[in-house]
Formats: sequence, structure tokens, C-alpha cells
Amino acid sequence: MQNDPRELKTQRWLVLAYCFNMDGQAASHHITDKIPYLQRRGIEPVVVSAATGYLDSDAEHHQVTSPAPSGLRFELRHIIKMKFGPGFWGRFLRALAAIALLPFYVLEKIFLQFDSQWSWFISAERKGRRLIQERPFDLIYVSGGASSAFLAAHRLSKKYDIPWVAEIYDPMVHDSWLRSRMAYWWNARMEKLICTHAKAAFWYTREAIRQAKERNPQLEDRGCLMRPGMMPPAFGEVRYVPSNNLRFSYFGGLTSERNLSVFAAALDRLLKERPELTTVLKVHQYGGDMDKVSQKSFKQLPETILVPHGRLEADPVTGKSGRQCVLEEMRQTDVLILMHGEGDICQLYFPSKIYEYLWALRPILIFSPVPNHWDDILDSNTHYVVDQSDSIAVDKTLRRLLKDWEDGKLLDQPISQAHSVETAVDLLIKGSMPRSQ
Repeated sequence: MQNDPRELKTQRWLVLAYCFNMDGQAASHHITDKIPYLQRRGIEPVVVSAATGYLDSDAEHHQVTSPAPSGLRFELRHIIKMKFGPGFWGRFLRALAAIALLPFYVLEKIFLQFDSQWSWFISAERKGRRLIQERPFDLIYVSGGASSAFLAAHRLSKKYDIPWVAEIYDPMVHDSWLRSRMAYWWNARMEKLICTHAKAAFWYTREAIRQAKERNPQLEDRGCLMRPGMMPPAFGEVRYVPSNNLRFSYFGGLTSERNLSVFAAALDRLLKERPELTTVLKVHQYGGDMDKVSQKSFKQLPETILVPHGRLEADPVTGKSGRQCVLEEMRQTDVLILMHGEGDICQLYFPSKIYEYLWALRPILIFSPVPNHWDDILDSNTHYVVDQSDSIAVDKTLRRLLKDWEDGKLLDQPISQAHSVETAVDLLIKGSMPRSQ
């Protein structure tokens, strides 16, 4: 019989999480938000992460850097920005570090075409070994981020006979692979380690579990579905207030594979049908620079439609951080835009931005190649999920959204739609327990 996760005896877990406390990273939210709930369940988490985030004050937290030039180059950019900000000195020091590491980085890439965090397992394993030698641990918990963290967990588990569980954020291997063959081989090896040796493994979609099991039948019933959720972001006191404009907002990066061209084309068709909406529709874009595909698409529209904001930084007048400014903008928009991506890989993941969007309470317009994929995440009666390859369906959805706005129906959505971190932690603890007692 299984124990109630809430009634576990006190345990100590070694948590390997590359992106812990790393601002602006979805991988950070997935693990950082779980720590308080683990502590409430009587678990003492001891975290080992990269040095790219801030040092935690509520949990024991150790930071280590990757020894290889590619990892050190990636991490120094974040460390310098965190300590010196985005200003002149920050940019200068980042450029200086990149120049100093360039010869070693090029030499590494000639022989090893791995992801930049591949060597982090060396530092994480060394730190984990010292911690385990100091005191006992009941479990090793690896939380996504760098795939090499799973190798560190396996090696520590084998040496010290401590069980480990794995939480996999994004698909480790897939049919749309664009990186090097060597990186594919590495990730396939990491997935095999997980499926063979982990006590339990958690993926975020059923298709990701199915494909992992197809490649590694030895996984059997140890593959589990988890919705990671996130803690409610601090939106402040701002509230949504309707205006005379229908305001769409997109938050996050844009690439040639994830761009706004489908949305821009739909707006172009709508404006040809109803040109009076030219002064009404606004598309606010937040994040990095807009990709070339999106830029080209919006050039077909009146220039007043697109309002690019770039990356929001800290506001010296109000004292609000860049993240706080972003959250408040989310909360005040009419409709949040989410681009899922392209190809079959979209069956293997949900963009992590969805959990933040759900907490913002605003209606979400999702363009996806697999619209049915979203059925158990949100209510398509109050949000707008559309097959991005079907222009007729896109136009119909946009007209429905416009009518809802004109009728004053773009109301805040019930908070119950957001998946709970607490539920994810209960599932994680259940997976860590013996299978029969």
C-alpha cells in the first residue's frame, strides 16, 4: 500500500538542477517553485546548480561551473550580466570573457559538437560526491536543464547506491533534430540511462513518454506524466481594464521556426475585410529582437499595428525589475499570444510560457500544429486554440475573438485552470517511494 506523500518521514534529497534560481528561464521556474513544497512535505533539499542564478537563502544551495570552454563561456555571460547588469561594464566584461575563451572554445568545437552544458556533470558529480560523503541522502532528484545532469545522477547513484528520479523538460531526442549528430548521440545515451536506471522518470506530455518507451522498452511503467505548473507570479496590484483598442501581446523570443507570420497574415486578411479596425488593433511584442520572418510579415500591415518593446529592463523611476514590468504588462493585455512552433516535435512539449500565461488570467490565443494537444491544459471555450496550418480556421477564430471583445466578453479566466506545483510535487514524491510496501 502506498503512503500518503504528505505523511512521509523526514528525508534529504540531493537536487541536481542546472538552471536553479536563474531569472527568465522556464527551466528555473520548474524546479525553483517546487522547493518550498518539498520542504513542507518534510524533505530537506540540498541543491547543486550552475552559478548562473542567484544563491538561494531558503534552501542549502551549492553552485558549480562547467569546466569545458563552451559551458564556461555560456555561464560567464549570465554571471557577468547578473552581477554588473546590461550596461556598459556588463557588455564590456562579457565581450572580454568571450574573447579570452574564444581559442579554447573553437578548439573544443572542432572535436566535440555537444551542447554547451555537456561538461557540467563533472563539476556536479564532484560536488555531489563531497556532499554524500558528509551525510546520508535518501534520493537524487535531477530536474531537467542540462542533459549532463542525468549522467552525474547515474554515476553518483551507482557509486553510493542511492536511487534517483528524473524530470525531463524538453524532448531529449526527436525526429526534427537540427543540432550535430554527436549531440544527438549524447542525448540518446542520456535518455537510455534514464529509462534503464532511474527509479521514476517524468515527462510533460504523453507522446514524449510513448516515444521514449518506444526507443527504450526497458522503461516499462516507470515513465510518468507530470504537469509542472508554477507558483503564482507577483503581478502586483495591476488589473485588466478594457480600452478602445484590442490589444494583443506576445512575450518571449522569436525565431524562424517560432514566428508571428501566421498571425500577421490573418490580421492582414481581417483588415482587408474590415479596414476600420486599422486604428483599433495593436500587437505589442516583448522580448528580444523580432525575427526576420515576423518582420517581413508585419511590413504588409499598417505600421501602427505593431508596437515593439524589445526586452524590458529594470525601471529606475519605479524601482520595478524588468520581470515585474513584464508580468504587469501580461496582466493588462486583452489577449496573450502563444506560438507553439512547427512540426511533430510540438507533440513532445508545451511551451513553458503557458503556465505563466494561465496565472495572468487573460484569454490566450494559441497557434499550434497540434491543437488537440491542449485539451487537458486549458478550456478552448474561453481561450482560442487554432490549427496554424488551416487559414480558414485561423480567420474564423480571429473573428470569434473580435466579436467577444466587441461584446465585452474577454473576461479574466478562472485561476483553477493553472496546473498546481503542489500536485506536481505530490506526484514526484509518490514516484520516489517504494512500489510496494
